[in-house]
Amino acid sequence: MFRRSTQLFVMILMLVGAGCDSGVQHSPADVLGIAANLSSVMTLDPAAIAERLTGGVIRNVCEPLLVLNEEDAREVLPGIAEHWSVNEDFSSYTFHIRPNLKFPSGNPVTAHDVAWSMSRSLQLNLASSKLLKEWGFNKDNIADMVRVIDDLILEVRPPKKYSPSLFLYALADYKSAHALDRVEVLSHEIDGDLGKDWLTRNTACYGPFRVHTWRAQDVLILERNDEWIRRENPIRRVVIRHIPEPGTQRLMLEKGDIDLAADLDPSDLSAIEENPNTYLKLTPRFSVIYMAFNRDMPTFSDPRVIRAMRYLIDYESIASTVLNKAAIVLEAPVPRGMFGALPESFSPYSKDIGKARDLLQESGAGDGFSFELLTSNSAPYPDIAQHFQENLLKVGVKVKITTLSSGHLFTKVRARNYQAYIGGYGFNYPDANNVMLRFGYNPKNSEDNSVSVAWRTGWYPGEWFNATVMQAQTEPDPLKREKLYHELQRYHVENSPIIFLFQRLGIKALSRNVESIKANALNISYASAVKKQ
Repeated sequence: MFRRSTQLFVMILMLVGAGCDSGVQHSPADVLGIAANLSSVMTLDPAAIAERLTGGVIRNVCEPLLVLNEEDAREVLPGIAEHWSVNEDFSSYTFHIRPNLKFPSGNPVTAHDVAWSMSRSLQLNLASSKLLKEWGFNKDNIADMVRVIDDLILEVRPPKKYSPSLFLYALADYKSAHALDRVEVLSHEIDGDLGKDWLTRNTACYGPFRVHTWRAQDVLILERNDEWIRRENPIRRVVIRHIPEPGTQRLMLEKGDIDLAADLDPSDLSAIEENPNTYLKLTPRFSVIYMAFNRDMPTFSDPRVIRAMRYLIDYESIASTVLNKAAIVLEAPVPRGMFGALPESFSPYSKDIGKARDLLQESGAGDGFSFELLTSNSAPYPDIAQHFQENLLKVGVKVKITTLSSGHLFTKVRARNYQAYIGGYGFNYPDANNVMLRFGYNPKNSEDNSVSVAWRTGWYPGEWFNATVMQAQTEPDPLKREKLYHELQRYHVENSPIIFLFQRLGIKALSRNVESIKANALNISYASAVKKQ
């Protein structure tokens, strides 16, 4: 199976690399060959994508109004808009679209396309509509809030006077501020679906690449869009082959049949580092692993019990063995590389059985208790749970570990039907506001707000916390806003029933045939790849 898959993949790379020596195993210098598990790719519509791998591909296809620095996602840079301005009270943003931009169809890129694309997401209530709604946009107000001044000028009036350093991130996301070629898309409209069916299998964006071929669970080929003018793009084609087996991906990388392996097993990473023909590029992602306790269980309503749990976690041991380069310890809510993150030195807890035992005694739970810990059946969650279980037994606490499919797990936790669970979460923009809204802000704990992890635990953080989250959204001074987030996180760590454990790393296993490639916490830029000639 490996032999046949490898031969087919190499044949594809050679076919797309016209003019290359057929005896050379490496892909041509202007072709980037990638092995990945494509089984989760369900749609190419930027407004409907909800999973990470497809999102990473489409970030290289659909450029938003603004873009994030390819190596530091905190920095906002011009995208489709070449410059912008904000009025004095932050109630209006004016974006000037680069002149002479063209979609792959040849149609011009205009402010009308951006406004229509944002409205389309809300009208169809697709996955990205959730992001727009979080900023206060909806299908009824979008026409008033996002207005076309002329073909190259777009005015955006957010429903709330957010700090500009926060709100610009909303327009630097391919999901919420992309530009679809509305003329092309509407030519494929069926029964008023605004091109939804056609965009499932096709793309019509402005960006460094366009989708040339997609065959489900087989191959996804991107072709350079020569109309993309923001900078030079040395990669003519990107060939992403469906290779679901991590072991096969590794062998193909080591043989030089591919340039990048997307889904290696952590146990293979050391071998990749030791191989002279391959190397690793590790980038902190805005993705966390955490543990949450339901305060509906009386024992977990006492903060001292949760602090005891923190002392029963062997963070460093799990990171170095179970996770093995796939994640780093993160005890603060906000991941590294995000605006508002605490210093990397912030590490208030480490394994201490004695302190855990003392805290349980103070809380009245010193005689022990038992509970059920839910976890996904996929790695690394069961192994993390087992490490935790061993330390719980040392203080007389018995835990039953129940592994579930991810879908079943989150059905239970969103209904508060659990006692404790280990989960993962990914954030889509580099600001602490993103974290606080999901893991802290909970003004109406009695009302169903299952999107909030704080609500799922039954934790009401108090008026000060909720008010400070809202205050930070509108604080214009970045230094003051950062200080507010530091205060919120320190309070969160000491009082919430949510324990942050690790921050995942983006792992790019690369052939030495790739001299360099840029990546930030959200994405890897195919157009930045530099290959040996």
